[in-house]
Amino acid sequence: PESPPHSVYTNALYSIAFLTTAIGETESVSVGTGVVLSENGRILTAYNAVYDPATQRPYNRRSQVKVGFSTVGGGQPPNAWYMARVVRTDRQRDMAILQIFAREDGSPLPNSFRLRPAPLGKGLTLQASDPIAVISYMGGVMDAEQVAQAQTLGIGEGQVLGFTPDIALQAKRGWIQSDIGLSVPNVGGLGLNQAGHVIGLYTGANAGDGGGLLRPIEFAQPLLAGL
Repeated sequence: PESPPHSVYTNALYSIAFLTTAIGETESVSVGTGVVLSENGRILTAYNAVYDPATQRPYNRRSQVKVGFSTVGGGQPPNAWYMARVVRTDRQRDMAILQIFAREDGSPLPNSFRLRPAPLGKGLTLQASDPIAVISYMGGVMDAEQVAQAQTLGIGEGQVLGFTPDIALQAKRGWIQSDIGLSVPNVGGLGLNQAGHVIGLYTGANAGDGGGLLRPIEFAQPLLAGL
């Protein structure tokens, strides 16, 4: 996939996180995408990017995730690395919150540590035919050699088809239905509106026709309460 060429997405590119989570004592890792929500290192991602959906337990005992960012923008590979912990999850919402706590080598964060939060939009007020895009790294379960190849951002563009209810959450607008073809490698991908604001998160759900379903960004608010 090519780096997004559209200037409207420029601000969001600085707020996209490349996530690698060690799986137990194996050589495999779970790779996914996340989005920065706060300057002090709070990150939103999909539940199954950092938790095993089969066991509903973290991929490793410490619930730690390696997080990379590109400080040069333009969709370039990550060049700044940190460690984060999973601090909250919600299986029904398919979301998880991470908190960066150290540099990659485990040393304390510098006093100057600041991240650029993504500009947030409103997913629940979208209308059918509104243009949207999804940006993500190419994730999934892979070995160490494949991780370097996954550090390239890809983009899918399309439009809103409508909303799909989530019966478990008693939400009529539980999912934003799009015509963008998405799958496991896109987990944690950011859904953006035409202003470049984050309006949803791809958590791995798809409609019957294969179009990706995005969880509206408003669904992340309960996970942030009290943090």
